[in-house]
Amino acid sequence: MEQNYLHGDKSPKINALLAATGWNFKKMMEKLKTESKNLIFWLIENLQLHSCQKLKLTW
Repeated sequence: MEQNYLHGDKSPKINALLAATGWNFKKMMEKLKTESKNLIFWLIENLQLHSCQKLKLTW
């Protein structure tokens, strides 16, 4: 970790809490990114299949 610019007795605890919060937020954002990609690909695939079935085309 970098230098702690907070002052007082509680500063190490606050710094550790903020570092853990940042780490958890990063993990949640990575999961959201992955899930969003999966949803977009799933939607594209299903829309393509639906349009081909509508036109009675086969792959």
